[in-house]
Amino acid sequence: MTKVPVIQMEELEKQLADLGKIRVEGFSIAEMSANLDISEPRCRVKLKTLITASKVRSNGTRPGTRIDGRACATPVYLMLEESSNEL
Repeated sequence: MTKVPVIQMEELEKQLADLGKIRVEGFSIAEMSANLDISEPRCRVKLKTLITASKVRSNGTRPGTRIDGRACATPVYLMLEESSNEL
């Protein structure tokens, strides 16, 4: 059985803040989970905690492509400025 890496919330917040400096419009769940090397379901749980704590917000959607090749709207998320300053 593969051991799942443990990510602390503080570490996740710092990594998300660093990612936010790269892309202004925000990151999708798929992009965050790939960059943070965690599964998408786990990323969603951690992200929900950060949204509840007002450290991350939805930044709307951007054009994306579904697995079947059709166009779709992909939600993107950003670290809030005030929370990234305290990291």
